[in-house]
Amino acid sequence: MIKTIFYLVYVFWRKYIKKGDYLTAFVIFMGLGYAVFQIYKDYNNKHYLLFIFLIATILEHIQRKDLSLLKRIRNWRIIIFGQYTLISMPILILFTIKRDFLLLLVYILGLYATTFIRNKNIKIAYPFSLYYPMWHTSFRKYKLVFIYPFLAFILYISKRYGNINLAYFVLGVISIISVVPYFEREHIIHIKSSNLKGQRFLFRQISTAFINYLLHCFIFVVLGVILFDYKILIWAVILFLITIIGVLTKYVFYGNVLSQSVFFTVMVAGSQYGLPFIAMPYIYYKAIRNIKKIQDVTH
Repeated sequence: MIKTIFYLVYVFWRKYIKKGDYLTAFVIFMGLGYAVFQIYKDYNNKHYLLFIFLIATILEHIQRKDLSLLKRIRNWRIIIFGQYTLISMPILILFTIKRDFLLLLVYILGLYATTFIRNKNIKIAYPFSLYYPMWHTSFRKYKLVFIYPFLAFILYISKRYGNINLAYFVLGVISIISVVPYFEREHIIHIKSSNLKGQRFLFRQISTAFINYLLHCFIFVVLGVILFDYKILIWAVILFLITIIGVLTKYVFYGNVLSQSVFFTVMVAGSQYGLPFIAMPYIYYKAIRNIKKIQDVTH
């Protein structure tokens, strides 16, 4: 049974981290570790955020496709509970360190109750433009839509505690999600066969990204403006720059997602120093040149 539990934990992480993809593993685990550490530092005011991980576990359970096989194993519910407990161990340890045994018990009971939730696949129709279908592909593949309830909850908390920085954080997450489709690759034949060449092709990709970005962030921007002020709208427009960087770096590093990831991270990290504005003309030029190379356009 223990071996099965550890194997299921391994399978869980392999859905998000490909074999040998150490950069993604580093980013994910460092990000989770940083989030838990920030809650630890201000536990009294932020402890409720730990239950976001429980909600994520519930959503993962609803979408999993292996329950029909696991139900053939004796004590399958205990096995699944063990998997969820191991994955949630940092949260449980934090509750223990803070001696918050009531919430620890509530969280554990929540994990066990999750195993009784009926599992079924949910099909969602996305409103995104199909000119670049990777938006649909990414949202279905990574279940990105299930992040929305968490962001709405954080937006509510930001208003309740009068912390507009949390609202800016929500916008930041929204902008990062909008970049995910540009780390996917459509088949190269779709680029070659397009009737738009070079700069026109890239401009169409950026305009499509803008439309989908608006559809993606519209509700959160409206809620932000209602709860706070029009600064939210200004920040939403500024943060579209991150999506543009994602589009451009995709075509600059079309054949190497790892190089794109590194360059994109450097660009975003250097945004406080104006790096994207300095480098944008160059990567725009390089993206057009690479598109023409793919399309074999010589003029």
